Amino acid sequence: MAGDLVLQGPLLLKRRNAPGARQRYCLLFENRLDYFASEADAAVPGAEPRGRLNFDDVQDFEIKSGDFVFKLSEGHSVIVAPLEEDAEKWREAITRVAGQRPWRGAASSQTPPSAEAGAARAEDDGAGGGVASSPGFVRAAAQRPAPGEVRHRGFLEVDKKGVASQRYFALCGRELQYFAGPEDLDAGQQPRGLVALSEVVGFALSDRCLIFELRIQKRPVRVTAPSLEDRDAWVSALRPVLQPQLGEA
Repeated sequence: MAGDLVLQGPLLLKRRNAPGARQRYCLLFENRLDYFASEADAAVPGAEPRGRLNFDDVQDFEIKSGDFVFKLSEGHSVIVAPLEEDAEKWREAITRVAGQRPWRGAASSQTPPSAEAGAARAEDDGAGGGVASSPGFVRAAAQRPAPGEVRHRGFLEVDKKGVASQRYFALCGRELQYFAGPEDLDAGQQPRGLVALSEVVGFALSDRCLIFELRIQKRPVRVTAPSLEDRDAWVSALRPVLQPQLGEA
């Protein structure tokens, strides 16, 4: 299928009203978005993608809370969430491609780069700001946790630009979501970001630190518990979620 390559890199793919999210290595062309399991798979000459979004099938398009929402026929949608460090370049590339298509929402989605980047910074710099710029954390439109879905919750420290910052985490399904505080979780607020546990390929401990190695991601995600007892409680909650893909390790 013809089409010039515009941009490539990892994205988080999810569908509206479907649980979980998967990080894939994506290739954006003028006429489609192809995704592969890894960058290595994408580099194989002539390799068939794991999935493909043909832009000719898209009826409408919008940018919502930093996510790119492609609306297909019959009410189906494909939601693409960039990693925080790549958000601006993906936004620029996708809105440029969208501007060449007859999608109804394309024109209104082309907000100036500085405006959207400023909004993201404002959330991070405000009271209890986010940690989406930390490696592995994705600012995504995660599903709100359903009653009884939270397996474990509590404060953990993350490293944000070399500074330890405390955030409130909740293990919800196969996502490790974070909030500004417990009141946001209790009020049913959307999480500020998440780690998609379906993409974890390695898990280790170092003193009070829990270390997640993610597919495609070079740098691991590290979170630190207040005590060894808290760390062990998180491990007990995470083990049944990670065990199917990692085994007993």
